[in-house]
Amino acid sequence: MSKKENNEKKNFFKIRHNHWFNQKEFSKDYNYSQNIFWQTCSDLKQILNEYHNLNLTTKGWSILLFPWLYEYTSVIYDRWLNIVNQKKQKKYEFKKKNIYLKKSKNFFYLSQNKDWNNYQYFKIQKFLSKETYKEKNFFIKKKSFFLFEILIRIISILRIVNIFLIDKNNIFVDNNPFETKKSFKTFYNSAILKLIKKVNEFLFELYDYNTAERLRLEKIIKKKKRLKGLSFKNFLLENIAFDLPCEIIEGFKIHLKNRIKIPKSKNIYSSYSHFDNFNFKICFSELIQNNCKINILEHGGGLPHKGMNFEFEEKVYSKKYVWFKKHNLNQKQFLNENIKNEYHNISENLNSLKDRAIIILNVYPKYFAKMAFAKHNFNYVDELSFFNKFLKDLPKKKLKKIYLKPHPSSHHRYYLDPTLDLLSKNKYIKIINKKENFKDVLKKNKLIICTSYETTFNQSMLSGTPTILLMNMKNFSMHPKVKKIFRELVRAKIIFTEPNRASKHVNEIINDPLKWYNSKKIQNVRNNFLKTAFNLRT
Repeated sequence: MSKKENNEKKNFFKIRHNHWFNQKEFSKDYNYSQNIFWQTCSDLKQILNEYHNLNLTTKGWSILLFPWLYEYTSVIYDRWLNIVNQKKQKKYEFKKKNIYLKKSKNFFYLSQNKDWNNYQYFKIQKFLSKETYKEKNFFIKKKSFFLFEILIRIISILRIVNIFLIDKNNIFVDNNPFETKKSFKTFYNSAILKLIKKVNEFLFELYDYNTAERLRLEKIIKKKKRLKGLSFKNFLLENIAFDLPCEIIEGFKIHLKNRIKIPKSKNIYSSYSHFDNFNFKICFSELIQNNCKINILEHGGGLPHKGMNFEFEEKVYSKKYVWFKKHNLNQKQFLNENIKNEYHNISENLNSLKDRAIIILNVYPKYFAKMAFAKHNFNYVDELSFFNKFLKDLPKKKLKKIYLKPHPSSHHRYYLDPTLDLLSKNKYIKIINKKENFKDVLKKNKLIICTSYETTFNQSMLSGTPTILLMNMKNFSMHPKVKKIFRELVRAKIIFTEPNRASKHVNEIINDPLKWYNSKKIQNVRNNFLKTAFNLRT
């Protein structure tokens, strides 16, 4: 990152005031946003059925719209509150190039785009001041008819590939975490499904954003909902016609008619596809109406917070398999054999360990990205202060053993990354490559200091490498089922909610962390955590 970009980042994100600094206010608005999300699912069912001349159920449309609609309602509500709480109206400038969304799975990147955000702020201002803003119907360059025909013919020929799947009663569309050792069937089916996914991706090349279609959709919304008043709900529905992903509007019939389908099955298991594979989501919305059980496999774990993803997976799908012990309706705990085989007790012997303590850093979206009890852009300064207090109380000799590992996704265009800010305030600490394999980091270092209560903490606890977690409780709304194991981890000095206590502990153990970590008391707590949070019984 250039010096100029770094200064811009620092200046732009010194957030002094935010409508959600107060956790109670955030909780209240979380509940409001959740209600808006489910209401909008119901509204869009009527609107999109009329637009496409279909008769899909609310559940069917919600499968197709999630997680985009969850993230979109969260983001637009945040931008709405920013404008409503402004003391003095600002002018927002934007370029309307590349601010439309083709694939719903790319919404996060769009939500971090300055032009897109300024465009939303501009529209909110117009709406609240009762000024009409009309989208212009501009010319769209049509896709080549020849390309369209060629791709459709190729996909038609390949459509029979799904008949070659083995054991259609249980289809794992992403991976099978239940197997201790991968079978031939798993490798074979995985190859077939990867081919289906790749071929289906070509369908996105056959359409683009079309303002004429958006204006037609806007007419249907106004006819159906008769929007009156300056409420957030009315703005959301008025705005949504122009912001829905192209796969839902211009491309929907193309995907519906031409995708390679998942065959009928008794059970389908998804880790990622129910989030990011639109063609498979169409299959799920159809199959779930035909008594097929769509089961969700949690692909990451940690300490669950309240109401993750508006509890969408538990409410809509047949069963959700989770890492942490059952903490919600329609859940079942399972042991992820893939993760266990990769990470359990991988720590190398004492003589081969590097004399380093690695702080595993997190990133924070530049703009607020979704309604969740997680870390957000407005938490950045507070989190940075927490880490600096921890480092400040360590003596120089111990600081020289501290290394930062930046998050592998870190990119200044989308995220706030505390790495440079921490290095500038703490001259004795060092940095390792963000691309360094996380498994190798766990295997070869004496102490791991986690800063996120999510998957990396579980993996580190699995590894056998001494692990602690720095946890700023201002930014975490704990699920009630977590409290018991949380208290055990605090008493064992694995979790620290106060930076000075963490500093004192690290100062005491950093020369020989295994002496502390391998004690019977700490290993009992670790084993209990792995049983509770990962279903691993040792």
